[in-house]
Order: sequence, then C-alpha cells, then structure tokens
Amino acid sequence: MTSGPRPDVTIDGNDISQLPTRPNIDPTWPSHHLPEPYRSIYLKVQKSGVYNHLHCRIPLPSSLKMDVWRHLADVTDLPDKTVCDFLDFGYPAGVQRPVNLHHSNDNHASAFRESEKVDSYIKTETEHLALLGPMPEPPFIPWVQINPLMTKDKRLPGGKIKTRIIIDLSWSPGSSVNDGIDPDVYMGESLKFKLPQSDNLMNMIIQHGRGCYMYSHDISRAYRVLRLEPLSWPLFGLCWRGLYQTDVAPPFGLRTAANFCVRCTSAVYHFLKVLHNVHNLVYIDDFSGVEGQEESAQRSFSTTSMMLEKLGLPEALHKATPPSPFMRWIGLNFDSINFVVSIPDDKLQDTREIMRSFHDKGWVLLLVRRFSLWWERLFT
Repeated sequence: MTSGPRPDVTIDGNDISQLPTRPNIDPTWPSHHLPEPYRSIYLKVQKSGVYNHLHCRIPLPSSLKMDVWRHLADVTDLPDKTVCDFLDFGYPAGVQRPVNLHHSNDNHASAFRESEKVDSYIKTETEHLALLGPMPEPPFIPWVQINPLMTKDKRLPGGKIKTRIIIDLSWSPGSSVNDGIDPDVYMGESLKFKLPQSDNLMNMIIQHGRGCYMYSHDISRAYRVLRLEPLSWPLFGLCWRGLYQTDVAPPFGLRTAANFCVRCTSAVYHFLKVLHNVHNLVYIDDFSGVEGQEESAQRSFSTTSMMLEKLGLPEALHKATPPSPFMRWIGLNFDSINFVVSIPDDKLQDTREIMRSFHDKGWVLLLVRRFSLWWERLFT
C-alpha cells in the first residue's frame, strides 16, 4: 500500500517534513454508517492529507480533561512536548512500513467459545465510545481492515479467571496491521522504554526501613481511555454477528499501544513529582509507592488518586492497595516487616500445572532449570 503526498510541515516553528505525516495506507472514505461526529472529523482530517495533530487539531471525544493536562504540562515544564497533542488529537497507530493488508470477516474459534463475553465487551466498549457501531455495512469504502477477534484467559489473584477480548492485529502473518509497524521507531523516536522491576520496589523498601508502608493504584481500561488518530481508524475494523465496528481507541495487542500508555502515565508521574513531591514507580498503568510513615503514605496515596481523577483517568478502585506493609505488585508479594518477597500461591500453582502438563513430553527438567535461573537472577 502507498502513502499520500508528503507536504512540507512545520509545527511550533520546527520543520518535521522528514517525519511521518500520514499512515502508509491507500486512501479510503467513511460510509454514511459511520456515526457523527466521527464521520465529519475523519473527512476533515483526510482532506487535510496529514495527521490530525499536525493541521486540523480537532479534539477527539474522550474522558480526558485536556485543559488540565495542558495547564499542568505548562507549569511543570513537561519534557514530553507532544504527548498532550496525542492525547487530545489522537495517537497515530504507527503503520509506516509497506504491507499488503489482508482481512477476513472470520474470527478465531476462541471468540465463538466465549461469545457471550465478546457480546459484553462490544457493548461496554461501544458505551464508552471506544468502539463505533454496530453498522450493517463496512464503516469505510473502498476498504477497511477487518481484524479477527479472539479471547485469552488470565488468572487473577485468588485464582479467579478473567477472559480478555483481543483484536488480533498480527493476523494474518506478513499482512497484518502490526506487520506495518516498525518495532523500534515511532514518529521518529525510539519505541523502547524500560519498566521498573521488582528490585526497584525492594530498594525503596530498604531505603524507608522495616515496616514501611506501600500503596498502589491502577488505571481502569488504560489503553481504551486513549484515542487513535482519525487516519488510523480504517485499520481497526472488526465484524461480529454480521455487524461491523471500528476501534477509535488503541486495542490490546496493538504493537505501539503500550508505548502510548507509558507516555501518558509518565506524564502523570512527572506532575506528581514536581507538584507534590510524590515519587511513584509506574508500570505501564500501575502506580506504586513507598513511604516510611503511614501518614505520609496515606497522603501520597490520596494525592495520586486525586491527580488521576483531576486528569480524567478512571481508577480501578477494586485494584487499589491502601497503605500497608504488605502488597502484591507485578506478580509478587512484598512484606516490608520481614523484608520478604515471595511468589503468590496462585503463581506457584500455575507453575505446577505447567510442569505437570509437560511431564510426559520430557520438558519438565528444562522448565525447572529455567525457573531456577529466573529465581536466582531475581533475588541475587
């Protein structure tokens, strides 16, 4: 597929003509089934020939309170100078590699096995305006990329199972949306980022001393609160029960989605540090912190929660951990009283089940060795 003409573009007085200005896809147009105001927004941006944040700068409907974001970015001198534009006008998906996209209205078998949960997902995402539809015909003509739905189970603390609905953006291999995205570079910048590890939290616990207080917050629907740039919308179609939808929020499984979320939450971290002297660890959409005294921990805990609300980021309250000497974080249990880090029982049970499943295949010894190496690297 080919891109449109590359105009000379300046933004904030800087020439960015060497950076991507539109996705590397053939032009397509919204059908009359695409609801307003999205149809009008797409038409205006498509007519401009460049990404929304570069010319039209039409704010996209979302829960984010962009006046607050821009004010805090200004008063704190936020280092990431473009994140507010992406939050306001949409993140380009990052499809810049030439790729012959192939779509099919067929979904994976796992989606049909969990059809009621897929129905619930589509209903919820439509209500949040992250998914547009349902529509009796494709939302774009002459083409729209239809991606298959699939499901995957995730074990939660306590042994509960959560079924995650995934738009398979890597299907089919060699002709998918993710195949068109460079894994290393996004809009002229590196896609690589470093997430905190367990030893970062352990060092904070040691710094604050035995019996210190830990806390955590988790953003609800973190990827789905964000918005995709309008010219990317035709890449994110899906078909379920004979009806069409299109995503306007980054789906779980998009190669660049974690980067989008990290840029958002890194900005929140910056606001908290500069304005309130609150230093959190940020693991994609999870904020965790440590304080020596319960009172100061409660202040940091409350301040983080209020900042999320102020910015329009919904918090998953059932996942929050109020200040305590005990906390589960990134799959491990932390105990600041006894200076102990342990693997939760459900994780051990998962490991035992995997080992049993491979016992007859002669792989159990290999798994034990790998597990031992992982444990040694984690705690030595």
